[in-house]
Amino acid sequence: MYAAPLDATPILEVDENGIEAMLHGRYEQSAVVYSAEAGWYEIGLRGLLRRTGWIGPSDAGTFRSLEQLYLNSTTFVTAAWDKQLMRDAAVSPSEFVPSSADVFPSATQKKDGLSFMPADEPNGASVLETRTIDGLLWVKSELQQRNCDDSPEQIASGWLPAHSPSGHLNLWFFAGGC
Repeated sequence: MYAAPLDATPILEVDENGIEAMLHGRYEQSAVVYSAEAGWYEIGLRGLLRRTGWIGPSDAGTFRSLEQLYLNSTTFVTAAWDKQLMRDAAVSPSEFVPSSADVFPSATQKKDGLSFMPADEPNGASVLETRTIDGLLWVKSELQQRNCDDSPEQIASGWLPAHSPSGHLNLWFFAGGC
């Protein structure tokens, strides 16, 4: 692990438990990548403060972009989402899908320290398309009320940014399915 994307920079001492990672398959997890530069990846490091380090091409495994993960998974909206859908990617707030704030109340519930959407809010989202505009990833989603026994019921569709203003993901996916 390096302090910058160059072999000649100082090496950071980090064990595998110090790397910020997220589950993306039933038994797969990967380091969270914040940026990429010439085959180098800036990954998150665990701790009280947000820190990052760089891994080089010889140390990196397979890179999976957020777009790839979204398009190949059953996704859901997270508690970071502001409950607003837009008619198109990167449009002004005046272009919200009508009544999206009414359809999705802002309350979230906590269970075992994790935030999740209440049962009457969407708990599934099919990703239909992604676009990167001015460096920001936008996701066209069909939001659904889903349970494992029935076909999902479509609630609304529209665009939302992949990240909230605070940098948290607005969508993630079920690692193991139902």
